[in-house]
Amino acid sequence: MEQLRKRSEVRRESPSHLQHVPMRSGCVYDLLKRSLRLAQEIFFHGVHKYLPFYADKLECPQEVQFGRVEIDKFFNYWCGFNTLDILGTSHDLTRLKYQIEGVTVLRNTVCHYSYSEASMDLESHDRLIKAVQRLAIFFVDERRAIQARVLRDKLIAHADQGLVQLEDMLLLAELPGARPWQPHHVRKFRRIVANIDFENDYKSVPFVVLRAAQDWNLRRPTPIRQWPPEKIADQLI
Repeated sequence: MEQLRKRSEVRRESPSHLQHVPMRSGCVYDLLKRSLRLAQEIFFHGVHKYLPFYADKLECPQEVQFGRVEIDKFFNYWCGFNTLDILGTSHDLTRLKYQIEGVTVLRNTVCHYSYSEASMDLESHDRLIKAVQRLAIFFVDERRAIQARVLRDKLIAHADQGLVQLEDMLLLAELPGARPWQPHHVRKFRRIVANIDFENDYKSVPFVVLRAAQDWNLRRPTPIRQWPPEKIADQLI
């Protein structure tokens, strides 16, 4: 498993400078939904390979459900069995349950996707897909572990593109009468302006994002809060 962890780069985290970059909700949802489908495939093939006595209960990956009730039923079925053998290595079944818990959070996010879920930062979204990658590693499913890594990288690339777009739109914001900010920008800016602690964590937000959020805030008929200009200047130091 350790070699697969290294090959699939599961421990490579999302870049800190992209955490607060606005991303389009539809793009994020698409990646999360694809990740959930991948998790179904991982579990389906893992069960057929290592839990053959349960395999006849699942005819296709779409039948795999990661709701808490369904998962509890699955483990209750194995009452009396405490270990699972994977490629000659014995694993406690509680380890599998632990891996699935992260996928259950992904399932709930996809099934109840709304403003709150869409507004989470990059690290939170990346963590959801990372749970799928960890499940693949548990079942020693290298192909799908790599696929999960690809989905994580696509999420990061989307954030990176969003940062570049923000830089371009800041230039447009200088033009008279410009209204450059789109709904996914406004959603992120509103959260940043309302919640940021200028005394402690404002430097965690990239200058470009901070400057764009300031521009949006000042365009409002009534700004949400006063924005200390020296804090923006500090980002350039």
